[in-house]
Amino acid sequence: MTAALPRFRLPPTRRAVAPHPAQRVALVVWAVLLAGVAGRVLAGPTRSHTVVPIYLAAAEHWLAGDDLYRVAPGMDIFRNPPWFAAAFVPLTAIPEKAAGLLWRGLGAAVFLLGLRAWLRDGLPRPLTPGETGAVFALAAIPAVPSLNNGQTNLLLIGGLLFGAARAARARYWSAGGWLALAAGLKVYPAAVALLIGCARRRALPVFAVGCVGFGVLPFLTQSPGYVVGQYAEFVRSVRADDRANSDPGRAPQDVFFVCRVWGQPPRRDVYLGLKLAAAAGMAGLVLLVARRDPQAAVPLALGLGCGWVTVLGPATEAHTYVVLGPTAAIALVTALRPRSFADCLRLSLAGCGYVLLVFPLVRDGFPGGRPYHQLALQPIGGCLVLSAVIWSGVRNLLHARPRVAT
Repeated sequence: MTAALPRFRLPPTRRAVAPHPAQRVALVVWAVLLAGVAGRVLAGPTRSHTVVPIYLAAAEHWLAGDDLYRVAPGMDIFRNPPWFAAAFVPLTAIPEKAAGLLWRGLGAAVFLLGLRAWLRDGLPRPLTPGETGAVFALAAIPAVPSLNNGQTNLLLIGGLLFGAARAARARYWSAGGWLALAAGLKVYPAAVALLIGCARRRALPVFAVGCVGFGVLPFLTQSPGYVVGQYAEFVRSVRADDRANSDPGRAPQDVFFVCRVWGQPPRRDVYLGLKLAAAAGMAGLVLLVARRDPQAAVPLALGLGCGWVTVLGPATEAHTYVVLGPTAAIALVTALRPRSFADCLRLSLAGCGYVLLVFPLVRDGFPGGRPYHQLALQPIGGCLVLSAVIWSGVRNLLHARPRVAT
């Protein structure tokens, strides 16, 4: 008799799960958005509705050893640190439209992948497929202006999302690197990194090393004297860029502008004290929540930080509110099933805040939309979203049981 051969069973194959309708909507929205922006860049004038020529000109000035922050006729001032001009040099070797497409594609990819990482790893509870699709769809509208103009905001918020997601998972080396990238692009995102550091202190040394690394990078491509001079010019340019009392079309979209439009603006020293007091209060709230519920501390820190750098930031434009976009979308989606009066209040704050954030951007797509920016709707919406985040943090502090971080 021949021995029976052993039977080998193939592992069961996983059935493909059909995407949720909300995920399909988000996919269509982003596909249309990316295709539309790419088509406009290819078919439209080379230097229409874009800041990429400013970055390319700065890279060329860097190669030539010229002043990065000089005023050039017909072109806005370069407002990024010197290392960014040095990093942009490779894009000067390709046609301008190709550079614009590549740069926008990089920003969109970092933003979308960072948002995916944050929804997967950073939130206190996993979102359902429908909630995930809704967040991606809602986050698209605030991203339109920055994607269309080619600004650094998408790369900036993508770095913050990646950094916060890595910090939530206690991956401090990558968290500090991503947060340093965001701070290196515009400096003020360092406030968000410091708040995240209140929740995950081990990320702060890596963040500091990363900032030093980005600061040292320009010295590898130019003479030390020239680099030091450009850093000095960058500081001078930042200090001189005070548009708080400019005409409503150029003034920053922040709380100070709300006071100008709807009341009496405070003295500048009083307003500075208000901003510092708000930052200190946010840091204290994050520290308290971190002691009681470590898993909720990083999302709270990211939401508070993104709110602070927009509604109380140094030079917030309409495009800058893409930084608050993911927080606003998540706050709205996670509040859609209220169970109590407190939940209804949070839903009202998040919903009204999101509508006010995006209404001026949507209205810009039609004739006569610019005057709506002069009503300070975006900073008011940002304050409402920030209030919803603070409300969630206070409720978490009052109801959470003390837990030890793993």
